Amino acid sequence: MMVESIKISFLTYFKYLGLYDYLGLVWFSLTFLALIVLAIFIAKRSSSFSLLLIILALLFFILAPFALKYKLNTLLRPHTIELQSVKKLTFSNSVIVEASLLNTSNVPFRVCLFQTNIIKKSSAEGIRAFINTLKPLANQSILVEKIVPQGETLEFKTDFDDFIYTGEIDADIKAECYK
Repeated sequence: MMVESIKISFLTYFKYLGLYDYLGLVWFSLTFLALIVLAIFIAKRSSSFSLLLIILALLFFILAPFALKYKLNTLLRPHTIELQSVKKLTFSNSVIVEASLLNTSNVPFRVCLFQTNIIKKSSAEGIRAFINTLKPLANQSILVEKIVPQGETLEFKTDFDDFIYTGEIDADIKAECYK
């Protein structure tokens, strides 16, 4: 479920790469290669320090793309999402989530990917609330290809059919927008 959502997010990201995204990927590649080359040169003097550098390079290789994508999205494509309503229909097994996205960036967006997760509603805070977002009851990704000018709002709705859960629910919405 979540793996498919992450896959769609990265495929959309790579489809709409911009100049700064390319520069970030070049920086990532050069830094990774520099760490590996440095580890090879140090291997003759200190094998333990070289092993530590290789482990550091592997951790960098795993974590840096996520951090780079997050940082570029917050700096280049800022936006705010306001959840308006989560309606659980009484006569059918459906849930309707309504929200709006405000473009706070300096450029218009032409495509937005919305990822909506239905989670259990709880009064828990901190780590317990974070765990609830990691295990959603249902999730859905929607790609909206519509121009959203700077300072404008885009209203959107997500429908979940065949949703069977008797408890209280809430929604968690994430969006990625590209020019």
